[in-house]
This record gives sequence, C-alpha cells and structure tokens, in this order.
Amino acid sequence: MAAAQLHLFDDDAFGAERVLARIERSESTRRQVSLQVLTALAADARHDAGRALDHLENALLAAAPQRLRRPFLDLGAGLDRLLTARLERGTEATAFAVDLAQRASGQVPRPAATGPVDPLTTREQVVLRYLASSLSNAEIAAELYVSVNTVKSHQRTLYRKLAADGRRDAVRRARELHLL
Repeated sequence: MAAAQLHLFDDDAFGAERVLARIERSESTRRQVSLQVLTALAADARHDAGRALDHLENALLAAAPQRLRRPFLDLGAGLDRLLTARLERGTEATAFAVDLAQRASGQVPRPAATGPVDPLTTREQVVLRYLASSLSNAEIAAELYVSVNTVKSHQRTLYRKLAADGRRDAVRRARELHLL
C-alpha cells in the first residue's frame, strides 16, 4: 500500500491502481478500508468520480461499525472534498461520514471577523453538515437523537446567520464562507 501511496504522491494514478490490483484481500477490516480509500483516491486522480465515490462508500460502510477513522485521516490527503461529494450524493453511513469530514477539514473555519455571519455553535456546524447531505429533517433528527422541531430550530438559526433563503442557499453560502 505504501507503493500505491507513492504513486499517488507522484500523480501516477494508473501506477497506483496497478499496485492496488495486486494486493491480496485481507480479513483485516482496517486493511480493507485502507485499500478502498486508496482506490477511491486513485480513481479520483483519474477523474472517475463515480468509481471514486463508490469505493469511498465501500470504505465508509466497512469502517463505520468499528468507527475506524485512522485509514481515512492517514491516507486521505484531499479526502475532505470526496467526503463532501459522498455526503451530497448520499451515504448509508451519514453520521460517520459527517464526523470524518469534520475531522479531515480540522476545525470548521470561521468567517472573517468583518463577515456578515455570526459564529456558529458546534451543534449548528453539525446540523449544517447534515443539511449538505440528502437526508430529510426527520432523518437528521433520528441521526442526532433530537426532535424534528429541534432540527428545524437549528435550520432557522443557520438561515438567519448565513442570510440564506433555504436549505440549498444555506449550503451554498456556507461553502462560500468555507464553513463546509
């Protein structure tokens, strides 16, 4: 896998895929997840977004039950963009993917002090990440173990703080401000 990483570092996605194809499948979940993440990164480097997102989904589904974050965070240079795309398309491991996206991007950057946005609370940042996914308010509420009204309350606050007219506008605005 180290050889595949070197190929990716040298912008040689085809070389990385050749090496990855020769790696034997393992019983180790961590190794399987690392292999899927590297394959996703190689496919992304070749501009095969569909294949990259499919491999990322496989990695998320394998890692989520054991909360294996390290393969994503260690191997995932530039993985935050792929995680965001996976969340937008939808994933069966939404909560885990949101957690990884937050960790991959470090602290969610705050807008400049002169910006029109009030600082977001930690819970508002979490809800904002979920708003960028394809989940409904009821599904977000279930993931967060809160009521739908609580999610709606956070949404209204986010819309006000981001000066947004709706969910899509809030996500667009958050991306402009580098909050997502």
